[in-house]
Amino acid sequence: MASAARSQHQPAIPITVIGGYLGAGKTTLLNRLLQNPGGRRLGVIVNDFGAVGVDAKLLAAANDTGVINLPNGCVCCTLGRDLFETLVSLRDAEEAPEHIVIEASGVADPAVTAAWGTAAGFEPGGVIVLAAADSIRRQLVDKYVGGEVERQLAGADLIVLTKADLCSGSERQTACNVIKSISQSALVDGSDVPVDVVLGLRPSERFDVASVEHDNRYVRWSWTG
Repeated sequence: MASAARSQHQPAIPITVIGGYLGAGKTTLLNRLLQNPGGRRLGVIVNDFGAVGVDAKLLAAANDTGVINLPNGCVCCTLGRDLFETLVSLRDAEEAPEHIVIEASGVADPAVTAAWGTAAGFEPGGVIVLAAADSIRRQLVDKYVGGEVERQLAGADLIVLTKADLCSGSERQTACNVIKSISQSALVDGSDVPVDVVLGLRPSERFDVASVEHDNRYVRWSWTG
């Protein structure tokens, strides 16, 4: 049963946003956090851009932890109000989570989503953006998605390099150099990044929800066979 209001004496709940373009490994990282949350009671929100909710199903299949799914839209624009209402319900629950993790859609701007960390009862827990070493350079020069991928990297507090095992040493280094040319944030190896690193960020700069501009550069579709 949810409480009427969260006590002012209760600590603010950090909100960590995990972002990155499609196929970067966000769900894999989130599964690792669910399996080993470092003693934290986690609240997890998954934003699937399509109506099917694939990522949430993958998480639910691998874990007993409850996962809240917000399908059929992007949390940084069309689902903004739904996301906030979900966050409030978690905040005001009788057994509120100690940390909330949002897996943003691959087409979302995670820095925009993280703006909700300034709302009452919450605090920013960092923006983690995953970049696949084997595809990040190709994505950045893609005329359709390059701008989105660059925005995701530029807005990160921490960048996690994934799929480096699929690259040669020189390819991995080139990928790192390209990422560092866009973002000055720390870049870490995603093969075994500690949970305390992922959930331990406290950005010094806070986001202003009111100043965020949204757009509608994507459309949704689903197919039933």
